[in-house]
Amino acid sequence: MTLKRIDNIAGLPLLYDRKPASNYGKTGFVMRPYIDTDFSVEVETAFRKLLDNIRDAGFGAVKAILSGGIGRAGTGPSYHHRNRAFDLDGLVFDDGDIWVADTFPERPYFYLGVEATLRQHFGTILTYLYNSDHENHLHFDNGDSVKFVRYSKSRVLFLQNAIQLLYDIPVGIDGVYGPETEQAERRMRQDLGLGGFSDKSNWVKFLALAASEAFDREMAAIRIAGGQ
Repeated sequence: MTLKRIDNIAGLPLLYDRKPASNYGKTGFVMRPYIDTDFSVEVETAFRKLLDNIRDAGFGAVKAILSGGIGRAGTGPSYHHRNRAFDLDGLVFDDGDIWVADTFPERPYFYLGVEATLRQHFGTILTYLYNSDHENHLHFDNGDSVKFVRYSKSRVLFLQNAIQLLYDIPVGIDGVYGPETEQAERRMRQDLGLGGFSDKSNWVKFLALAASEAFDREMAAIRIAGGQ
């Protein structure tokens, strides 16, 4: 494992916002974490794509990334111990707006736009509904390849959220791929003109479409709230 030290991602400073706890989702101190060299390339690529998607949807420029960190001391099963995991807490915009990961219930569209973009680059992403430990951040690592897996709770949760919230097809959201989810998925794929998700290319196309739809819906919600 080769490590390197970074002071930015895609030109944006990384702010550690976990200490003190009152900093969470607001501000933090600039950190220079060690990161696995190969993982750093993947993270850079993913964030550049995320920033492009946010800009293309009409949001303002992002000026900083709020994070719970990358590496973790000691040994253990987490990819944080290998410096191959990232905890995304939020994004700070030039206009003062801050998107925070624990606002999924209030801003599900923006959250799903971020998640759909990251899922095009990382197989493992643990999110708000996965468990209580991940309600305040999106955890992603490169321990698994990008693909759809029916027995993967985190992937199925994303799929169910996308089906219901982005494509308006009723489905239960429980992280279990059962007959109801299979039927709803098939209907959604037919509407989108996509083949089965056992083909990675179809899964990646779906993720790109979902990211665009999610950010568009977030922007529409903002305009409606502003009386536009």
